[in-house]
Amino acid sequence: GGAYQDARKVSIEMNAANEEAVGLFLQDKIRFYDIADAVEAALRLPVVQEPSLADIFEADRLARIHTRERFLK
Repeated sequence: GGAYQDARKVSIEMNAANEEAVGLFLQDKIRFYDIADAVEAALRLPVVQEPSLADIFEADRLARIHTRERFLK
């Protein structure tokens, strides 16, 4: 259903943001506590109802871009 799809997409965005933020942390580009901020920011990205596989890949890509741009200005 709709809530399940939303939860899946949000988890994709949270995971992508987390992976990017951890990578930036390991490169000493952000602080440890910035990781949580990056994941929280990913929750504000738009949600597509009933996403296709392409939508899921796009959500992942956009969350990663959003995370990098947030910290690497």
